[in-house]
Amino acid sequence: MAKSETLGTVSVSKLNAKDWKAYQEASTAFAKAKATSATAKEVIRKFLKSKFNGEFGANEELDFIVIGDKINILKTIKADGDSSKKRAKDLSDRF
Repeated sequence: MAKSETLGTVSVSKLNAKDWKAYQEASTAFAKAKATSATAKEVIRKFLKSKFNGEFGANEELDFIVIGDKINILKTIKADGDSSKKRAKDLSDRF
Protein backbone atom coordinates (compact mmCIF):
# COMPACT_ATOMS: atom_id res chain seq x y z
CA MET A 1 0.00 0.00 0.00
CA ALA A 2 1.27 3.46 -0.85
CA LYS A 3 2.21 5.77 1.97
CA SER A 4 1.44 9.46 2.07
CA GLU A 5 2.79 12.44 3.91
CA THR A 6 0.88 15.58 4.90
CA LEU A 7 2.21 18.64 3.13
CA GLY A 8 0.05 21.13 5.01
CA THR A 9 -3.53 22.32 5.29
CA VAL A 10 -5.72 24.87 3.51
CA SER A 11 -8.88 26.38 4.92
CA VAL A 12 -11.93 25.45 2.85
CA SER A 13 -12.99 29.10 2.81
CA LYS A 14 -9.64 30.10 1.29
CA LEU A 15 -9.56 27.26 -1.21
CA ASN A 16 -12.04 29.08 -3.44
CA ALA A 17 -12.48 26.07 -5.76
CA LYS A 18 -15.52 26.46 -7.99
CA ASP A 19 -16.36 22.74 -7.84
CA TRP A 20 -15.93 22.34 -4.09
CA LYS A 21 -19.68 22.28 -3.38
CA ALA A 22 -20.22 19.48 -5.93
CA TYR A 23 -17.35 17.49 -4.40
CA GLN A 24 -18.71 18.02 -0.89
CA GLU A 25 -22.22 16.87 -1.86
CA ALA A 26 -20.88 13.80 -3.68
CA SER A 27 -18.55 12.96 -0.79
CA THR A 28 -21.39 13.20 1.73
CA ALA A 29 -23.65 11.02 -0.43
CA PHE A 30 -20.86 8.46 -0.83
CA ALA A 31 -20.23 8.32 2.92
CA LYS A 32 -23.93 7.72 3.60
CA ALA A 33 -24.13 5.02 0.92
CA LYS A 34 -21.00 3.33 2.29
CA ALA A 35 -22.45 3.26 5.82
CA THR A 36 -25.77 1.88 4.54
CA SER A 37 -23.95 -0.75 2.50
CA ALA A 38 -21.83 -1.82 5.50
CA THR A 39 -24.95 -2.21 7.65
CA ALA A 40 -26.71 -4.26 4.97
CA LYS A 41 -23.62 -6.44 4.44
CA GLU A 42 -23.47 -7.22 8.17
CA VAL A 43 -27.10 -8.42 8.04
CA ILE A 44 -26.18 -10.79 5.19
CA ARG A 45 -23.09 -12.01 7.09
CA LYS A 46 -25.27 -12.90 10.09
CA PHE A 47 -27.75 -14.66 7.81
CA LEU A 48 -24.95 -16.71 6.21
CA LYS A 49 -23.51 -17.61 9.60
CA SER A 50 -26.93 -18.86 10.73
CA LYS A 51 -27.25 -21.02 7.60
CA PHE A 52 -23.95 -22.79 8.23
CA ASN A 53 -24.47 -23.13 12.00
CA GLY A 54 -20.81 -23.62 12.93
CA GLU A 55 -20.07 -26.04 10.07
CA PHE A 56 -16.75 -24.34 9.33
CA GLY A 57 -15.75 -23.82 12.97
CA ALA A 58 -17.41 -22.66 16.16
CA ASN A 59 -16.24 -19.07 15.92
CA GLU A 60 -16.11 -18.66 12.18
CA GLU A 61 -16.15 -15.21 10.67
CA LEU A 62 -17.81 -15.30 7.27
CA ASP A 63 -17.66 -12.72 4.51
CA PHE A 64 -18.79 -12.66 0.92
CA ILE A 65 -18.13 -11.00 -2.39
CA VAL A 66 -20.42 -10.82 -5.40
CA ILE A 67 -18.94 -11.74 -8.77
CA GLY A 68 -21.47 -11.61 -11.58
CA ASP A 69 -24.44 -13.77 -10.61
CA LYS A 70 -22.53 -15.74 -7.95
CA ILE A 71 -21.84 -14.99 -4.31
CA ASN A 72 -18.46 -16.23 -3.13
CA ILE A 73 -18.70 -17.04 0.58
CA LEU A 74 -15.43 -16.70 2.44
CA LYS A 75 -14.27 -17.81 5.86
CA THR A 76 -11.69 -15.64 7.56
CA ILE A 77 -8.78 -17.83 8.57
CA LYS A 78 -5.41 -17.31 10.15
CA ALA A 79 -2.43 -18.00 7.96
CA ASP A 80 -1.02 -21.43 8.78
CA GLY A 81 1.57 -21.70 6.06
CA ASP A 82 -0.64 -23.87 3.82
CA SER A 83 -0.87 -22.05 0.52
CA SER A 84 -2.50 -24.86 -1.47
CA LYS A 85 -5.72 -23.80 -3.19
CA LYS A 86 -8.89 -25.78 -2.71
CA ARG A 87 -11.81 -25.90 -5.10
CA ALA A 88 -14.80 -23.94 -3.79
CA LYS A 89 -17.90 -25.93 -2.82
CA ASP A 90 -21.19 -25.07 -4.51
CA LEU A 91 -23.36 -23.83 -1.63
CA SER A 92 -26.47 -23.15 -3.72
CA ASP A 93 -28.36 -26.10 -2.23
CA ARG A 94 -28.56 -24.22 1.09
CA PHE A 95 -30.97 -21.67 -0.34
